[in-house]
Formats: sequence, C-alpha cells, structure tokens
Amino acid sequence: MEFRCLVLCAPEQTAFFQKSVHQFARQEGRCPAVECFARREDLLYRLRRGSCDAVVVALQGALGMESAIGVRALDASVPLIWISDDEDFGMQSYRLRARMFLRFPVEEEQVTRALQRCV
Repeated sequence: MEFRCLVLCAPEQTAFFQKSVHQFARQEGRCPAVECFARREDLLYRLRRGSCDAVVVALQGALGMESAIGVRALDASVPLIWISDDEDFGMQSYRLRARMFLRFPVEEEQVTRALQRCV
C-alpha cells in the first residue's frame, strides 16, 4: 500500500526526512512516495492538486507557523506533523489539530512515531 507524504523543510534537511519516511514505511509495510518542498508556496500548490496521507512542516519560526496554517486552510483533515524551534507554537499546533508537534532538533525515531500517529 502506497503512503504519500509531503514534507516542507529546508533543503539541507531533505535527505533526513526522506530517510525517516522510508523507515516508517518499512516498519508499516507501506511503499512510500515522499515529495519534499523547500518553499511553502510549492507545498500549498501541490496540496491544491490532490490529497496525500500526511504533511510534515519542518520549518523554524513564523514561516513554519504560516505554513501549517496554510496546510490546514487547504485541507482540514490531512494529518499534520509540525516541527518547530519554538515551543510556544505548541498551543497553535493544538488549534490546528496537528497530530504531533515536535521541537528541533528531531531524531528519525521521533518522525517515525509521528507518522505512525497519522495512519
């Protein structure tokens, strides 16, 4: 079964998140399709074109918050994982119904557990 995950992150983090999703998919017996985006606009454009199984927003500061809000505005039900450097965004993640809120730095195991909450 295919698992489609969209990830918004800084370009230097792409390999880490791809590896994390692939680890999750192996554990869950799924075939991953990971699309990584470095710009919020590209992620939101992709969401407008079709659904996915999970979205990971892994950006620091207000840009991460604005991205998570944008995701939720386009799709009220998609499982959202939000990773930020600011723990004060935890309350906002609750309001946005994020499946999990994590703080940087994150480990592969944390991302895997967060994705498990999405299925």
